[in-house]
Amino acid sequence: MSRTVVTKLYALIRNIEDLFDAFVIEERKVDDASIEAELEKRRELRKGRKFEEADAIRDGLQERGIIIEDTPDGTRWWLKEA
Repeated sequence: MSRTVVTKLYALIRNIEDLFDAFVIEERKVDDASIEAELEKRRELRKGRKFEEADAIRDGLQERGIIIEDTPDGTRWWLKEA
């Protein structure tokens, strides 16, 4: 689904919410650059075999609702559903 379609759907849902007050949409703001910087630091710590410090970064991200997955192609991340 394109970003334009998603934006229009989001606006429609917000309008419906305003009209009927039927449900609440919680907005979560995420700074992608900040997360990527933390993941890069974590990668460097893992390379240096500083696993305890790397795990602390992972745990901090998880506390903020950010799930990370280490794969052979690198680390992927996404927001945990509220």
